[in-house]
Amino acid sequence: MKQKAWMLLSAITLAGGAAADGRAAFDYERHWTQVEQYITDRLPASALNEVEHILNAARAEGDFGQLARAAGYRVGLVADRDDEAAYDAVRQFESLCDSLTLDAPQEAVMRSMLAELYRQLYERESYAIDRRTPVAGPAPDDPRRWTRYDFFDKVTAELWRSLAHPDELARVDAEDYKPLLAKMDIRDAQPDPRRTLLYVIGLRAISQWQTLAHAAPQTAPLDDPRLFG
Repeated sequence: MKQKAWMLLSAITLAGGAAADGRAAFDYERHWTQVEQYITDRLPASALNEVEHILNAARAEGDFGQLARAAGYRVGLVADRDDEAAYDAVRQFESLCDSLTLDAPQEAVMRSMLAELYRQLYERESYAIDRRTPVAGPAPDDPRRWTRYDFFDKVTAELWRSLAHPDELARVDAEDYKPLLAKMDIRDAQPDPRRTLLYVIGLRAISQWQTLAHAAPQTAPLDDPRLFG
């Protein structure tokens, strides 16, 4: 799978500023320009190293937008270099999610991204995965051994985690996450800055479930009132 297909929500960028202690903030724009140049020059290892610098700086400065972007790029670059490593890259993204202290909107964005990553893992090998025989009991620890039902269950779990705090998401203006809206494939309406983040994350959940409908062991919960309150 081409690296660009793994970008997901990695175009999310929220404004950064000076570091809290008065130091000059990390020059994200310059480093992202270098990342794109490395990608253009077909130097994925160099691009990945640059992304790691950005990710570390974003964690140190508490810049969620840059962190989300870098984390998404890291998965894409690793997956592009080594298809087998894609599984480990997604697990690394999940470990990052689990390690961060996030507010409700940030958690919603990261869990929505994670659900999409697991869906992409399924889709890239769906032919082989669909031929695995479902077995009773919990899913294996290694997603390389999952059945389509296991993938559906994992994606569903992360989607519900992205919608775990609907009241808080409903109070967040989607304009604050406009780059997220720009990455969505919304065919039924034009982007509306009055939309709440709950609406955006809910639409993403519906899109994921619709895409995985053929893998579902049961009907996807598209009419669940928790999607939009």
